[in-house]
Amino acid sequence: MVTDISEHIKTIIKENLAFLLPGFLFWSGGGFWLYLSNKRDIHLWFDKQHFPIGDYLFKYITYLGDGFLLITVIVLLFIVKRKFSAKALLYSFLSSTLIVQVIKRAIPQNHRPHDFFYGQDLYRVQGVNLLVDGSFPSGHSAGAICLFFVLASFTHRQGLKFILGIAAILVCLSRIYLNQHFLIDTIAGGIIAFCCTVLVLSVLRYKENAKAGTKHS
Repeated sequence: MVTDISEHIKTIIKENLAFLLPGFLFWSGGGFWLYLSNKRDIHLWFDKQHFPIGDYLFKYITYLGDGFLLITVIVLLFIVKRKFSAKALLYSFLSSTLIVQVIKRAIPQNHRPHDFFYGQDLYRVQGVNLLVDGSFPSGHSAGAICLFFVLASFTHRQGLKFILGIAAILVCLSRIYLNQHFLIDTIAGGIIAFCCTVLVLSVLRYKENAKAGTKHS
């Protein structure tokens, strides 16, 4: 079983390289930047990059990683009888959320930018309520990776996979832009979600193939 699942993992990653490319560039580039600098200075750089269109777009893009949206999509998938997709998104979302929340609560003084830079005048996008605690890792980033990875896994169009990968990373960037998270928070949330999603998809494919094999035997 373990060998079969590992083969499914390799296949899923290979099939979705176009989706994973933006994430790989973001995670590796961000990780290298963090190695050269630190989360404080990097975030202050991001805080200087605001512009009117960005304020508007990122304010709404960030909701693509919201738990309520993911639950809505899961319910709709069940309604239209896309049970495999629904289960894949449900299990990946639940598992990544559990890991994210456990880590959040295990870290003392896990301050978000608004509290970390208390007394400094960070940019505030109008209408955005800045949160204080539970910065690392980013739940919205994890949710976005789960959602768009599952969607990407059910299309063969490489261009669409790439666009979905870009969309997921835009959600991650929105969390930094809106001063809700640090860069490292979004990287960690995304990697957790990637690991959970690829594992869930692999296990579900294994079970589906095993079930099909039983029917034909």
